[in-house]
Amino acid sequence: MHICICDDDKSQHEIIKNYINGFSLLTQRSEIVSHFSGNDLIKDCMSGVSFDMLFMDIQLDCVSGIEVAQTVRRLNSNTIYHRNEKMTGQGQQAARKALK
Repeated sequence: MHICICDDDKSQHEIIKNYINGFSLLTQRSEIVSHFSGNDLIKDCMSGVSFDMLFMDIQLDCVSGIEVAQTVRRLNSNTIYHRNEKMTGQGQQAARKALK
């Protein structure tokens, strides 16, 4: 599984990576890629890179996370999209559902 985390907050990357790594069967077959900019993620996708799952921050510095997610979805309609919330409570429940 090819997983991407796109968030301009480095601490959120670590929290999400640690959460994903809790699913040992998943992480044995997965690659986790970090993007700190929506524009970098779009460039990656436009060059042919695709992701099975995308953890996306909605409030990025330069561009809306929603716009980035829509572009990624147009480029790769099979990507599972998860909006980043603080990885507590509802955010963990939503991520758990997406990773199953």
